[in-house]
Amino acid sequence: MSAESGRILTALETQVLDLVEEEVARRTNLRSRAMLERVSKLYEIPIERLVKDTAGLEGAFCKGILKSKQRCLKKPKENGYCGFHQCQAPGYKPDASPQEHTHVPAPWD
Repeated sequence: MSAESGRILTALETQVLDLVEEEVARRTNLRSRAMLERVSKLYEIPIERLVKDTAGLEGAFCKGILKSKQRCLKKPKENGYCGFHQCQAPGYKPDASPQEHTHVPAPWD
């Protein structure tokens, strides 16, 4: 086995490890989402509030909330939000560009 093939194997192992870690994080998020929904119903706390309050705990996913009132599973870019949910970030100000933003603030903001 040459040194080059050893480097390829290491790169492949790194890719596999990254995929496994990503899947573990995704499954953990799904379980925590189910738990938040249960707590929301049990204590009559808005699910949106629970999702926002616990968003920083995992850190591997966007802090944004989908229309289905569940946490976004995309990777965060800036301020803990993915590109699509930047408008939900605290202190968000739309640019003065001609692009139209149709985001309506959520009632918990």
